[in-house]
Amino acid sequence: QLTQLFKGARAFVFPSLAEANGIVVQEAMTIGLPVVAVNWGGPQQLIDATNGILIEPESEEHIARELAKAMQSLGNDPQRAEAISSAARHRAEQLGFSWPMLLKSWLRIYERAVSSG
Repeated sequence: QLTQLFKGARAFVFPSLAEANGIVVQEAMTIGLPVVAVNWGGPQQLIDATNGILIEPESEEHIARELAKAMQSLGNDPQRAEAISSAARHRAEQLGFSWPMLLKSWLRIYERAVSSG
């Protein structure tokens, strides 16, 4: 159900400074949503100017202001949003973020751990 909700969205906004990894960012990219996130932790490693929008964590006011600008920009410029969406999906595919690919990777890790133990 969440995937269906994501598919109807223009973007995924992830303003967290508390969650370092942000697996939800990977999931949003896999679906092809432009991600708007704070420039730190996991999102910082995944997103660049072609596949999302990163906001510097200068202050709460700055983050709120820049989130609003980013959302307005994506809402007002469907071509830009679609370009970012395509780039996000491509990046997710490059990094192997689909659940089947992640599952295969985890199984290989578990098999190595079991066979070496």
